[in-house]
Amino acid sequence: MRFFKKKKPKVPNHFVGVWLGYFPSESALYHDFFAWDYADEDHSTSPFTLASGIKWYDEDFIESWWFDELTLERLNNNVQGLPNHYWFWEGVNQTLASQELSAYNTITFLF
Repeated sequence: MRFFKKKKPKVPNHFVGVWLGYFPSESALYHDFFAWDYADEDHSTSPFTLASGIKWYDEDFIESWWFDELTLERLNNNVQGLPNHYWFWEGVNQTLASQELSAYNTITFLF
């Protein structure tokens, strides 16, 4: 019997998901949208997991910011607080520069 090793697909070393949204208050974002519902222990959910289609995430690897108004200037002023921002921020910044941000006041990063 022979065993053949399959080649592993090449996957980037780093991935970050970015979501934009609008919430009427910080509490609505942090305490409502990211609140886990543990009614079914086998299938916990939150409004974020339902909206994003992600079944689970590690809360240590998510960062979310609420602003009165979302602007590139505010994001660029806060980006230093993101872990490993140097490997993804330029691309995110370029993408956001081409978007109409006035409809949003939150940004969420999932690492």
